[in-house]
Amino acid sequence: MSFAGDSGLDPKRVKDGKRGVFESEGAFHKSNMTGNPRQYWINALQFVIHFWNNEADAAAMGLQEMNCTVGVDTGSAAVDSAMKAINPDIETETKQCQGGAKPCMTIVWKKSVLGEKDKSEIYDLDYEPTERIANGKPAHGKQAGRPIQFLLTNKKILLVNIHAPNSPNVYTFQDFKIAFQAKLATFLGDEEVDPKNIIVMGDFNDRYDALNEIPVGDATLTYQGKAPLSCCHNWDSSCSANRYSVLDTVKQTGTCVVPEYTAEDMNLAGDDYVVGDEALIGKKYALAGPGKRILMKEEGELTNYRYYGDKIFAANPVTPITTYRPLAALSSTQSDHEMVKATIEIGMAGGKRSKGRRSTRKSKAKKAKKSKATRKH
Repeated sequence: MSFAGDSGLDPKRVKDGKRGVFESEGAFHKSNMTGNPRQYWINALQFVIHFWNNEADAAAMGLQEMNCTVGVDTGSAAVDSAMKAINPDIETETKQCQGGAKPCMTIVWKKSVLGEKDKSEIYDLDYEPTERIANGKPAHGKQAGRPIQFLLTNKKILLVNIHAPNSPNVYTFQDFKIAFQAKLATFLGDEEVDPKNIIVMGDFNDRYDALNEIPVGDATLTYQGKAPLSCCHNWDSSCSANRYSVLDTVKQTGTCVVPEYTAEDMNLAGDDYVVGDEALIGKKYALAGPGKRILMKEEGELTNYRYYGDKIFAANPVTPITTYRPLAALSSTQSDHEMVKATIEIGMAGGKRSKGRRSTRKSKAKKAKKSKATRKH
């Protein structure tokens, strides 16, 4: 989802002519011409509703970048109300991470398939990245407020929802795997869960498709096939061929060269909020980071997305991860990331086996006898 879109923030982030705060999806929300700054978030919620109404075997879903709300028609309260209106059997659990900006996360699941909630918790996935990619650039430092949410049911099904740190130069995800194991051990304590009953959904910020498996004890969680290009409507992650720099032709990975603009360029593009800010006049800066907003137009189309990262992991994946987009579209009007889904097979307590599907958008999921899961909006 998008906490900024849900809050109706102006993507220009302007106050008294000065550049304001920064959210990575600012360029995406700038494409919203409806006059309602919340419209894309409303569209995202309708997309979630469409998934649960039309995917009969839906069983679980993970949503990132939520606002924690109660008794209002926004944020987690709106999602919960929408799910209950579809089927009282669909439950939601929202938790707030205490790190950074204190982000909220929501797990949605079908109780008749996966069971009632036994316990749940959220932690800050605040590890220090130490990896470097081939060009030797260092990873970003520790990022507070990158949550990992756990929910264990009375059927001993463990749902995990993640919004991982965004370290552009990380290429192996070894630090992430170590941190995942540590948080998992903290949550479970003395409890034992069959790895076949674990579903991990999320936005892993895995630009270069480096995270292909997650070890859990002696088992490995993975996915089938190749993950889709699901990320995202921003100048550093969506680009046509003339801005694309190939890193690996075999893995089909690369980066987007971020264009530089002057304050005058931005004024001509309609961003008059830099008028009067004399410190900006004549300076050049890249279109990524605080305050830099120019409409992406064709550059932000879905076919120009260059990054992976939105994935679903399980011990027994049945189908590859695919994007969930029932109607063809050039560009998204729901989220800066694409929703993804997959079908997995899970083991059930008492020796019964069930198939489950999960989906995610920045995550979402489906059911257990052929169950689907999904990831973030």
